[in-house]
Amino acid sequence: MSAKITFKYVHSDDIERYSFYRIPKQLFTLEPFKGLSSDAKILYALMLDRVSLSLKNGWIDDDKRVYIYFSVEDVMEQLGCGKNKAIKMSEGTGCENRNRIDPEASAGTGQDQYHLCEDILC
Repeated sequence: MSAKITFKYVHSDDIERYSFYRIPKQLFTLEPFKGLSSDAKILYALMLDRVSLSLKNGWIDDDKRVYIYFSVEDVMEQLGCGKNKAIKMSEGTGCENRNRIDPEASAGTGQDQYHLCEDILC
């Protein structure tokens, strides 16, 4: 039998210690996204979070689109799911999975695929 975990209550000055992922409200309010699973919406937020890291690393293609590296294994680890579910969620996020065409562009990343995230606010 597992022991019950007890937590202390959150106080007014505690909130600054937390980091947050941002999930666009449009994923919940616009009709095209109504059928998207909650897990896929969370995955989209995780992928959007990676965009800021990609900007810092200068991962921008010739069309000035920011790309991210987010493998199926990353999805499995972040969301605690199996491979089939990770693939299905990835397909529903609006972040297109592409094979890396230029091997020099991915040199040192250990990645041969990348994602281009669609801007759902357009």
